[in-house]
Amino acid sequence: MRRAKDNDAEAREYIIQRLTPLILSIIKKIFPYYGDREELLQDGYVVLLECIYEFEESAGCPFLVFAKKKLLYYYLNKVRRKNLEVPTDLSSVLRGRDDPGYDGFSRLLKVELYKALGGISEKQKRVVMMHYFENKSLKEISEILNLHYQSVVKLKERALANLKKRLTEHMFD
Repeated sequence: MRRAKDNDAEAREYIIQRLTPLILSIIKKIFPYYGDREELLQDGYVVLLECIYEFEESAGCPFLVFAKKKLLYYYLNKVRRKNLEVPTDLSSVLRGRDDPGYDGFSRLLKVELYKALGGISEKQKRVVMMHYFENKSLKEISEILNLHYQSVVKLKERALANLKKRLTEHMFD
């Protein structure tokens, strides 16, 4: 680390080379559908170089932890600045406008949730929306949809299983 701070190009290159998989992992999780990741990777290299000069060994935090946090927050801020929008009638429900802790990563998760909702049946979608977004009980939903209570339970279970599968495929593959 000291050599890298003393402008040793070889030491800086070694750190960048060793941490490139970390940068790519963060990019893949935060920007799963972003086409050109090369620009994001180059940004990550710049952030890493800044980390080398900002890092203080005396702070008691390992460099890897410091760099990972800096990279993560850099990319999350990039998402926030891009101001992603959810494009449909579900946007008002999924936008999270009443959530004070809403940030770029939350918005990204909401976008992914919206995409996953597009892959389940209309009945499953209605049950999920009513139960989780309108706070209706399963009994109320069964009465509204004129379905047996157990049918609503099964619809919810299948919907959640499908959503989990779709989200994990797209967000964390």
